[in-house]
Amino acid sequence: MSTSEKRCTRCKRLKHLSDFYPDRRVVTGTYARCKSCCLEVQHASSRMERSVLREHIIAERRKPVDGKIPLTRGFFAEVDPEDLVRLSAFSWRVSIKRRKPVAACRRIRLSNGAGGVRYMATEIMGENPGKVIDHWDRNPLNNRRSNLRWATSLQNSRNRMCPNRTGYKGVYRNKRSGRFRATIWITKKQIWLGSFPTARQAAQAYNSAAIRDFGTFACLNKVEGD
Repeated sequence: MSTSEKRCTRCKRLKHLSDFYPDRRVVTGTYARCKSCCLEVQHASSRMERSVLREHIIAERRKPVDGKIPLTRGFFAEVDPEDLVRLSAFSWRVSIKRRKPVAACRRIRLSNGAGGVRYMATEIMGENPGKVIDHWDRNPLNNRRSNLRWATSLQNSRNRMCPNRTGYKGVYRNKRSGRFRATIWITKKQIWLGSFPTARQAAQAYNSAAIRDFGTFACLNKVEGD
């Protein structure tokens, strides 16, 4: 090894002195690492800093706010205090359909390597073959245990608000007569409930039939005066 050469302490290669940065602490000295190794260490530290910053940002986003779990797009999910710490360890997002939130979920990796979706309600209640999770108040972001219950797919569909132009579920206006007819679907059959002069009376008829046939899974119309 000549006087114009030096071995890098990191890559262990013999290189010319011009491949080393000058060390200002020593008049005629150079750094122990070559320029290439110094750049690699610098880039590695930058990547590490970005990784730490990214983890910090994710942790801040996961922090509960007023007892609620933050979701994407500015939405929040309500859960019980006993589930708050466990659920806040994951990154949750909101699922949008027709400009309305329909579920709080997160991405998971399945056993076969494919991507999947895990719903927050399922994370709380667990799995029950042949059953789905229904929200009492029809708010998909209210995942308190008191608001969740097991139901069949048919019962879950009955607890849905499907208003039309009249503003009431199961109420339709006859264009010829101007009267309002009330109907209800039971086991894939449409049952005629009668014709009424006002939409309010037709909505009341639907509510009575829904309570009788659907019980606690009935989605009732909000009628003024009731």
